[in-house]
Amino acid sequence: MSSSLTDIAGGRRGLHAGRRGAALVELALAMPFLALVISLTFLAGYQMSNKQHVTTSSRYAAWARVYGLPATSDAELNAMFMDGKASSLSTSQGQGPTDTLDDAVAEADAAYQPAGELLRRTIDLSAPHSTSVAVTGEFPSSIRAWQEFLGPRRSSSSRDGRQWQRGQVSYLEPVRDQFLYDLDRQVQDIQGQADPDSPMGQLSAALERLYSQQW
Repeated sequence: MSSSLTDIAGGRRGLHAGRRGAALVELALAMPFLALVISLTFLAGYQMSNKQHVTTSSRYAAWARVYGLPATSDAELNAMFMDGKASSLSTSQGQGPTDTLDDAVAEADAAYQPAGELLRRTIDLSAPHSTSVAVTGEFPSSIRAWQEFLGPRRSSSSRDGRQWQRGQVSYLEPVRDQFLYDLDRQVQDIQGQADPDSPMGQLSAALERLYSQQW
């Protein structure tokens, strides 16, 4: 009886030892797969981070161009948004959508025919109101295995219109050209013929002040 119990206990110890050995074998077999998954996870994060940097830089470049800020060079974009990690960076600019302006002009024309053209000319006096900027960057890695999967990251951003603040753009020049051209010419003729100290000269100066003030 005692020998039977000993044999059973020994069999159980052998079974547990065999299971421990199988677990080590399974772990050894799964290690390459786990290493591949971890490597791909880091690679995807690296690529997504680079993509976000490029997207942010393209959005900034489009915003800066619409607001008429000084042009930002590729090297400055690399330093500002990529921390200088891009091996090469290039930007290209083009015309962006004009849907907002076109809709506004159409609505203005429907209310009063010359108003649409006046609106377009007034907005065109400012910095570009619609633009598109594409940024392409390459990000090398010291990990050789990643080089086969890495490629240039590209992002394109556009802005249709801009935020306006009172006084940013003057409407006087378009108004004068559209509605006051004849009056302006007559006033200039009177000024050229009349003595500034004479009643006619003073009248022409008063007329000029009247329609050129901030009304």
